[in-house]
Amino acid sequence: MELARLATGARYTPATRVHVQGLLDADVAYFARKRLGAQDVYLPRAPEEVATRQATHVALTPGDLVIARMNAGQGEARLGVITSVVEQGTVEATIAGWKGARFPLAVIQLPTGVRRPAYVALAREDRKAALAADQERIDAATRAGVIAHDLMALWAAAGAGQTTADLLGTQETDDGRIALARDLVMRGGVLFARHGDVWEPKVAADLAAPEAVARHLALLALGPRAEVVYRDGRQGVLSGRGRWGQVEVVFDDETRVWWQDKDVRIVDAVSTSERAVGEGSNRAADVAAAGVADDARAG
Repeated sequence: MELARLATGARYTPATRVHVQGLLDADVAYFARKRLGAQDVYLPRAPEEVATRQATHVALTPGDLVIARMNAGQGEARLGVITSVVEQGTVEATIAGWKGARFPLAVIQLPTGVRRPAYVALAREDRKAALAADQERIDAATRAGVIAHDLMALWAAAGAGQTTADLLGTQETDDGRIALARDLVMRGGVLFARHGDVWEPKVAADLAAPEAVARHLALLALGPRAEVVYRDGRQGVLSGRGRWGQVEVVFDDETRVWWQDKDVRIVDAVSTSERAVGEGSNRAADVAAAGVADDARAG
């Protein structure tokens, strides 16, 4: 409202506010939008961040798969495909589960690095069906553990100036890259401060729940074959894989399950566990991984 009044003075009307908000949403490269009570607040971005965001959006070409989400970080992250070049702060795209064909750049949260040029030639309804099938397949593979990425482990290993391409490059398949891109949009802000295409790992003191991160990293530090026990008494060994708040456990019959970090206890008899807890990254040490592991150890 204040920006609309500043721009129009005595000519201000409620319709003017809607118009200015639309312009600001389209020009997300210049303003970060936040909520303050019931009001939308627009904060100017730093010049270097503006340059990075502009380069990312201008580089979008038809056939690029992207992750879209409503502005201000609301709603589910959706898979989409770009169908035209960027024009005046908007772009044509087909987004799974969304109506409309042209969107402000504000909703295009992250390119996945995956291309599907053949989708552009499809009829719009066929494109939506193809995207929905892709998303369903990726979701099913993620639930089954076929696709598994670990944002907390990526955070612990990340160096300064980590780019989107660096993070997505840790995945070997297109589906893996899409799944990680979606998770970065939904959860990346918990662990990273994003500046356009650069993801700076937050320091441990700035994390919202450092003890949860510490527990997860301590379990990963034990390595594959470390013996653990579930809260109901079942025992297994770690596979070495993790995902958000969970670790994969293997039973004697090779059955694999995912257990919540908070429900896992370390078996004291595993002598290597004592050594492994202290061998994580410096960032893991910053969140007191060893201290949390001591607390997690079965008494």
